[in-house]
Amino acid sequence: MASVMDRRAFIGTLTGGLLTAPVIAEAQQPGNVPRIALVFPNSPVADMTGPHPASPAARAFLEAMRELGWIDGQNITIERKSAEGRPERYAGLVQELLRLKPNLIVCPAGTLTRAIAQATNVIPIVIAGALFDPVASGFAKSLAWPGGNMTGLAAGSSDTVFEKRLELLKEAVPKISRVAFVGNQSLPQPNTVAVARALKLTLVPMVIATPEELQTGFATIERARVDALFIGDTGSFFPAARAAFIEFAAKQRLPDHIRSTNSSRWAVSCLTASTSTTYSGARRPT
Repeated sequence: MASVMDRRAFIGTLTGGLLTAPVIAEAQQPGNVPRIALVFPNSPVADMTGPHPASPAARAFLEAMRELGWIDGQNITIERKSAEGRPERYAGLVQELLRLKPNLIVCPAGTLTRAIAQATNVIPIVIAGALFDPVASGFAKSLAWPGGNMTGLAAGSSDTVFEKRLELLKEAVPKISRVAFVGNQSLPQPNTVAVARALKLTLVPMVIATPEELQTGFATIERARVDALFIGDTGSFFPAARAAFIEFAAKQRLPDHIRSTNSSRWAVSCLTASTSTTYSGARRPT
């Protein structure tokens, strides 16, 4: 499951990566425009429509697509579909998608996604942003190799997701060895520690569970002389504190893997003395 996100939009990296898949590449023949079905369980279709839709998720999707060179109505067609908050519409919506035969379907994790997955093993399905463990939920065999026709994002705080995020951080910054592991518990879970050890990383646990503990925690991290910053499960206060974590990492020039303020966003920033780089698998159309 893809886990590295462009900071502006939850779908940026995911969509760019999808457009390199063979099913899309084959569709990019003259006169044959790729078709994506953007499917939401609740947002009204009216809020998903237009170049600047009212739905934040749909707007982020279109903005990221444009940044990557994919323009709805020009070199790609985006079909907006929604059950508009009515689960009784799921069955009909699934049949509509099967008749539409899009090149791929993008939708958030949930009951609707499961219904779509049960109806087709041919159309690629992308799970876009949710606080869940895709392996434990049965959406994927593993994060690295989801299997079947499903892929997407794993934006959660499960041990499985933590382990994959550590792998990504090490891959992005191979020279790191000591990582501040910030969470609301004194120690990471054994599986997470084992993965870190296999990656030749030493996790330095840092408990920051409330906004009042931020400055003290930052001072402790600074004294620990770590090479990178990793945000684990910090509880409900994290969204309001995210900017403080990013500012601290930038000031200390620490590569970081920071969870987003939104369940449909990931942020991975590798901060150096004067630059900030977001690692992305996205690719522009060719």
